[in-house]
Amino acid sequence: MKTLPWLTGAALLFWGWQAGYGWLGALAAATLEGGRLARWSWSLTPVDYRRIWDFSGALFVFLAVYFYSSQDLLSASHAFLLWLPLIFFPIILAQWFGPLEKIDYRVFWWWLRFRSRAGIAVGVIGIAPLYFALCLFSTTVLNMNAPSVGWFYLGFGLIAMAALWQIRPRHYALWVWIMAMILAAGAGFEGQRRLHQLQEAAEKAFANWLMHRSPADLNANESRTAIGQIGRVKLSGRIVLRVETQPGQPTPSLLRQATYNVYGKETWVSRQKSFSPVTPEDNENWAFPSNAPSKSQLKIAGYFSRGEGLLSLPRGTARIENLPSHQMEFSPMGAVRVKEAPGFVQFRACYGPGNSIDSDFGEEDLQVPPAEEKVITEVANELAMDARQPKVALQALQRFFIEKFRYTTYLGTAHEQSKDLTPLGDFLLRKRAGHCEYFATATVLLLRKAGIPARYAVGYAIHESNGKNQYVVRERHGHAWCQVYRADNKAWEDFDTTPDSWLSVEERNASLTQPLSDFFSRLWFEFSKWRYGAANLRNYILIGLAIAVVLLGLQILLQRRRKQAAGVVQAATIQHWPGGDSEFYEIERFWAGAGWGRAQAETPRQWWLRLRQNEASLPAGDKSAELLASLDLILRLHYRHRFDPEGLPAAERAWLREQSQAWLASARRYKMATTS
Repeated sequence: MKTLPWLTGAALLFWGWQAGYGWLGALAAATLEGGRLARWSWSLTPVDYRRIWDFSGALFVFLAVYFYSSQDLLSASHAFLLWLPLIFFPIILAQWFGPLEKIDYRVFWWWLRFRSRAGIAVGVIGIAPLYFALCLFSTTVLNMNAPSVGWFYLGFGLIAMAALWQIRPRHYALWVWIMAMILAAGAGFEGQRRLHQLQEAAEKAFANWLMHRSPADLNANESRTAIGQIGRVKLSGRIVLRVETQPGQPTPSLLRQATYNVYGKETWVSRQKSFSPVTPEDNENWAFPSNAPSKSQLKIAGYFSRGEGLLSLPRGTARIENLPSHQMEFSPMGAVRVKEAPGFVQFRACYGPGNSIDSDFGEEDLQVPPAEEKVITEVANELAMDARQPKVALQALQRFFIEKFRYTTYLGTAHEQSKDLTPLGDFLLRKRAGHCEYFATATVLLLRKAGIPARYAVGYAIHESNGKNQYVVRERHGHAWCQVYRADNKAWEDFDTTPDSWLSVEERNASLTQPLSDFFSRLWFEFSKWRYGAANLRNYILIGLAIAVVLLGLQILLQRRRKQAAGVVQAATIQHWPGGDSEFYEIERFWAGAGWGRAQAETPRQWWLRLRQNEASLPAGDKSAELLASLDLILRLHYRHRFDPEGLPAAERAWLREQSQAWLASARRYKMATTS
């Protein structure tokens, strides 16, 4: 079946209605159906089909790159699939109005084109049914709200039933077919509703999978620690951030994400949960409410799941540059959060000493939970820290943890846990070994017991160099530390008591496949820079693809014009030959369009004999022998008209014209297609 009369037009109208481009669907449908009614006919050669398909292929690649480089993955997929009917509209036009009933496989596959040079025969395919299905498929990928689902299903069902009506089995009664369609429609309606739910679940699962490419979401109001858990803490070596410092400037050792001030049941929470908007200077630059200088800069690159999350920033950040986001806000606890940002960002954090968006200390910053009061008091008395001498107190606490504790990611087994002590008390009095969450929590509570305000901070440590002034931050570099309030300069400062050995311990836990994962991480990073516009390569590729599409389209149009002009010249030349006006040449052109043209050095009689030898492979099938047999007399008259000095009598000349036209009409009814 070369065309699907009216059905393809109806599918295009339905696509335009569902996509919100009704006029575009109506225009495409009118072009196909109107051209069919007007009996448009294009004289296309196999080369023309290939170039038209190459044009659709170039358009396919261009739109795929364009949508994927300008939107998130799910939105880009929906937008791209929506435009598939128009991407392949040129090739369906060639199918409908060209001379071939079916198109050679070599048109669609480059490697098959090379096989043709070796004389290997390939098959043919009619793409009209496939295009009809593609139009319906494109409507299914649209996100439709609840009121429109019923109309969508009604339109989809009617078009599908019209297509099934054409191929229904004739040996069944009509009422049987109608009942089967009713049952199928009812089951299909419930099925599409369930599939819609499945689609939402699949998109959610896919989004969760994408989250593995970005840092794990962190709650700015609560942090559940691994204090008290058993077994071994396992963190991956996946790279979550890339950091670049300015030459000659020191590298900050910590990047903070959030801070908390209340501890209980192995969980830190923030009592100051409100967020305030950051004042945007423009679409990409943001300034925090701080008047202190910020001479240092740090370039940070990372990923966001669903376009939102907490930023990892050095202490004293006063300004952020080159971060496109719909909204940025900060909390009194120093957390900075963005919303509706790209999936990948590469921004500059401007920071300096004295800058702070953290609130002043309050009562919560001096509280010790009752469950930990006894042990904290005992250890604080041992240290004899004095709030009036904060520097001495901090030095004593630092020395206490370095000399008497060790870092470990192994948290023991159930029988090793103390029954009389909390997990934190067991760490301070008995085990004296743990990971950063133990050290940070114990430090905060001991300082508070000494009357020094302190808070619990989480984020990442920077220490792994990856080139000059460049660092990578892995998931296992996630860290917790203490922030202490210094009354002398009225600012919060980082205070980390975790032994430095924690970095070497974490490095020993690195996977053997880390170099391979780092390689792919680098590729993804470079691709993300291009996709989200952080590199000029994206623009160059888009421009290059656009130029390729335009040039290919111009090549098709100019080639057609050259062929038409050459045809006019050739026709004018032939007319001067004796017998140059023979209708037999129209038959030759028809066979050439079907892929069986006469070779350059081949006489018409030799060509006709070659066709007779290959009549089983000819596109007319079992009618090929009949067509070739009827061509014998036409060929004889053509030879006389062409080479007999006396020419043909008027009656025989008229008979040659009539028989040639009748042969062409008969051949067109047999819907010839290329097979070699």
